[in-house]
Amino acid sequence: MNGSLPFEFPWTCGCVFSAQARRELAGSDACPVCSKPYDPRDIVPINALSPEIVASLHARMAERVAEREKRRADKKKLKGKPKRKRSDGGDVPPEPTPETSLGDKRTK
Repeated sequence: MNGSLPFEFPWTCGCVFSAQARRELAGSDACPVCSKPYDPRDIVPINALSPEIVASLHARMAERVAEREKRRADKKKLKGKPKRKRSDGGDVPPEPTPETSLGDKRTK
């Protein structure tokens, strides 16, 4: 890693390898170090300074942020129903389920 060969890592696992090693294993979308699958768009060059590569990295970073925000929004939608409000402004207690009803906990 003296700068003569470009090195890179997949965003999914973070293992570092040379770009030449990845080219030699062309056709495989698995990390050559840990064999974890990765998306070829998620390869991040470590010592590349060309403006085109830096611009593409910024664009991919913006895509990843947008994807993450979409997942968070979807998760919030699926998290649960909003609490019902009572007419006096308080929360309505949840309806009892068979597991939580007191009838199941009677002693004989």
